[in-house]
Amino acid sequence: MTTLDVEALSAQYGRIRVVRDFSEQLVAGEVLAVLGPNGAGKSSLLGAIAGVVAGSGRVTVNGCEVGDLPAYRRVRAGLALVPEVRGNLFPTLTIRQNLSVPRVGADGSGSREERIDLVLTLFPRLNQMLDRTCSALSGGEQQMVAIGMALMADPVALMLDEPSQGLAPAVLLDVSAAVRRLAETGLSIMVTEQNHAFAADMADRYLVLNGGATTGRGTAADLSDREALAAAYLGEGA
Repeated sequence: MTTLDVEALSAQYGRIRVVRDFSEQLVAGEVLAVLGPNGAGKSSLLGAIAGVVAGSGRVTVNGCEVGDLPAYRRVRAGLALVPEVRGNLFPTLTIRQNLSVPRVGADGSGSREERIDLVLTLFPRLNQMLDRTCSALSGGEQQMVAIGMALMADPVALMLDEPSQGLAPAVLLDVSAAVRRLAETGLSIMVTEQNHAFAADMADRYLVLNGGATTGRGTAADLSDREALAAAYLGEGA
């Protein structure tokens, strides 16, 4: 089942278009890594899908077209974004308080305790620090809370923007394992990344974004093909 369908999406800041006619589909339980150099438009792509960056085109979540909806209504439709560098956290609030901020469930239903239990199952190290403020956490712990906040809305499609940035190798393993476990529950996940090894650990397939356009794609196993990746990064792929 297709949970996220993006068709002819463009994103822009003023008159500057940074993503051009992007189209992609994700099915339930699939992890897609969006690779590319700095300035390629990766974060802008996720922002346009989420409705926090101006854009045009069609965005459909679980069969519901949301492209004309504001960001908060896209969340209610089942779309969640974890911004780069843990941008959804409230640093002066505790972990428990941060997890209590989001509306529970895309339709406002469901148990907050059940959602918190899911987060703590994915990231058990948070169990002993629920009353610690997020400003006192390590970067890896903050990333876990940031993902947890997005999961509180019970999304069907989750987008992670550069989740590996600034994280220690051991934490990367925790995050990639959590992503795979979430995919096994049927959640569709789109991840922007520059760490190819991290992407290969958790993604089913990848695409390369360069200059706002898709210049390469393949399976996770294809990430070892350095020549093809280099061509895509230079904008020479298909």
